[in-house]
Amino acid sequence: MPRRCLLCSVVLAAALLLGGCRPAAPTPTATSAPAADTASPVTATPRPYATPAWFKEGGLYQIFVRSFRDSNGDGVGDLDGITAQLDYVQALGVNTIWLTPIFGADSYHGYDTTDYYSINPDFGTKDDLMELVAAAHARGLRIVLDYVASHTSNQFPYFLASYAQPDSEYSDWYIWKDDKHLTYQSFFGITSLPTLNHASPAVNDYLIEVAKYWMDLDGDGDYSDGIDGWRCDYALGSPHGFWKQLRSALKPLNPDFLLLGEVWVDDPSKQAPYYQDEFDAQFNFPLFMGAMGATERANDNLWTGDGAATAITSLLDEQLRVFPAAAIPVNFFSNHDTDRLATELSDQPERLALVPWFLAALPNPPAIYYGEELGQFGHKGGGPIYDEYRREPLDWYTAAAGEGQTAWFKTKYTLPADGISVEEEAADPASLLNTYRAAMRLRANTPALRAGSYTTLRVNPRIGIIAFWRATDDQRVLALFNIGLKAATFSFDPAGAPGPLAGTPLNLVTGQAQTLDPTATTLEPGAFVLLDVTP
Repeated sequence: MPRRCLLCSVVLAAALLLGGCRPAAPTPTATSAPAADTASPVTATPRPYATPAWFKEGGLYQIFVRSFRDSNGDGVGDLDGITAQLDYVQALGVNTIWLTPIFGADSYHGYDTTDYYSINPDFGTKDDLMELVAAAHARGLRIVLDYVASHTSNQFPYFLASYAQPDSEYSDWYIWKDDKHLTYQSFFGITSLPTLNHASPAVNDYLIEVAKYWMDLDGDGDYSDGIDGWRCDYALGSPHGFWKQLRSALKPLNPDFLLLGEVWVDDPSKQAPYYQDEFDAQFNFPLFMGAMGATERANDNLWTGDGAATAITSLLDEQLRVFPAAAIPVNFFSNHDTDRLATELSDQPERLALVPWFLAALPNPPAIYYGEELGQFGHKGGGPIYDEYRREPLDWYTAAAGEGQTAWFKTKYTLPADGISVEEEAADPASLLNTYRAAMRLRANTPALRAGSYTTLRVNPRIGIIAFWRATDDQRVLALFNIGLKAATFSFDPAGAPGPLAGTPLNLVTGQAQTLDPTATTLEPGAFVLLDVTP
């Protein structure tokens, strides 16, 4: 039986980083830059925690641009390919697209910027980006770009101008370890990624002008029709003062602009300071790290029964305690720096379907890494190929080849006729692709899931059940997930519910009425239920 068919049958039963180092090149050339911004900014200054409502109740789809869709037959994904597939993205029930770096760079991944003011020609042109943004906006979708502020490429012109040249006008742009400017601080010791010196006002001013430039793509002074946000890469690599300065510069131009931080820490208390006049939203790394185990070892995660269910609810409670009320933790379980979920759950592939429903049930936006909706595989290589295997082409076709399929990389996991492709899954109502679509659609159409409060339902910590309430004034939903390896029975006090309970709740997943016994509720291993208990 194909892997996807096996997954579907079990689901129905349970439905209740970087490039290598290289030497510096010779003589630099000046980086391109726009004319000075003379437009009058909007004068309204938002409250510190006035976060964009459009994002808080939406969902995010991450696209590794090179791997998504090829529009011109060169094998490389590009901006026009994304524009052509906005129907596909929108069908997933998200409202925001995050693109990994699209600016001038030396590597395939783009996190080594060589020119902040140009689009990587592999991906298209600025006009192509403008067309993508306009087409997305016409559909109610938003576009967020990757913003790398902690380091550049060692081919960035200002680095080349100051390397071995201590008298350069750019000498304070980097953190040098010797007077001759021959050794320097770099991102995790990778010499091709020299660290920017945020103690230099010139560095910060430059980066802020870059941020403003892409907010106003047509240069007309209207900052509401450009990109809709920045995903701020490796926020730990830049000081709090810079992020505060960035926020104070951008929010008056467009108060609805999103600042989304990558703050890779395991403790909500370590993320909390970044909500102090810095980011609107942060990726929920404490949840990811608590649920997924080691990022390079499979089958040690929450979904496979390895971990305490109550640890997750305790974490969510802690976030409610330490975060501002308007803070937006973005829930995710994979991205371009981690092994894919299908690899992480390789011993129990049927449990892949738990993930979209759990994302739909949790408070705050879900984030989906492209290909996760299909169940694509990906595991970090041991060299010389590393993260590429986590970033393989989106599989559009049964044959793993066809019009628009990217082919920039010799794949290891993207195989023909394996049951894992858009073509194979789109017509199957029980496929993982359609499970993601159904889960995200349910979230979008259910007020208590989309925007309701969260309250943990306390259960016996020795059983593998995650239980919580989601509620608005007009609706109450009980979410139950048995992530353990055994059937579990639990009880709860109805008096602790956020309101009166219906005599016969509605199962939101099946659309059928379902009984709920507070004195003895049983879930099979790997089963879940979302019950509308509103009378």
